[in-house]
Formats: sequence, structure tokens, C-alpha cells
Amino acid sequence: MRATLTCLFAASAMLIFPAAESFAEGDGNWKRGRIYYRAACTSCHTEEVGESISPASKKIAEWEAWIETPEGAEHLAEYVSQEYRASIAPDNKVAEKFAPIGNDDLWADIRAFVIYGAKDSATPATCN
Repeated sequence: MRATLTCLFAASAMLIFPAAESFAEGDGNWKRGRIYYRAACTSCHTEEVGESISPASKKIAEWEAWIETPEGAEHLAEYVSQEYRASIAPDNKVAEKFAPIGNDDLWADIRAFVIYGAKDSATPATCN
């Protein structure tokens, strides 16, 4: 009986919280991605592009497509690299704190954040 209740609860949770299902372990930590994005990406986007780029500025498919392009992959590889974080660490406490995180892990975190906060997600980002 207890196992049945546990299964029913788990199934109910998947219906109530569908977004949680799509961010399985290993897919990145969107919360950590949000912290880095806000502390490092937003200021650079504002400086380079003239405005911040919110995850809600694109739909999930648009983010995934951009991430897969050579330009997107190269951009992320450069700006989430440990070398880049070390270069901005003196002026950026988050970059300093995130220095030991592997490049692939932080890349996955950023990806998870932009997907989690995309325009058509269940939780579009409200920061601009």
C-alpha cells in the first residue's frame, strides 16, 4: 500500500510540476546558471550589445538552435571557460566563486537557465 501511495504521489508531482521533469540531474543547475548569467553575462551583453538579453527574449527551440550553432557554441565556450572566469574574477565575485566549476558543468547550467526562463517555458524569466 505504501509503495502504491509513493507511486501515486510521484505521478501527481510530475503532472503538477512538469518543468521539473525536463531538468533531470546532469542537465545543468538552472539556479546556478541564473546566478552566473546575471553576474557575468548580463553586464557583458549590456556593454557589447547595448542591452541585456533576457532568457525570455527567445523561445526554447530558438535557444536550443542558437546553442547548437557554431557561433553559439563558440560564444558559450569562451564566456563560461575557467580562463575567462579567472580574467574577470578580480572585479566579479561570482566568477571568482565559480572558478572551480568545470567548463562543461557551467555551460550546462547556463543552458538550463535560458531554457528554464525561455519565453514559452512554464517559468519565463522576468529580468531584463
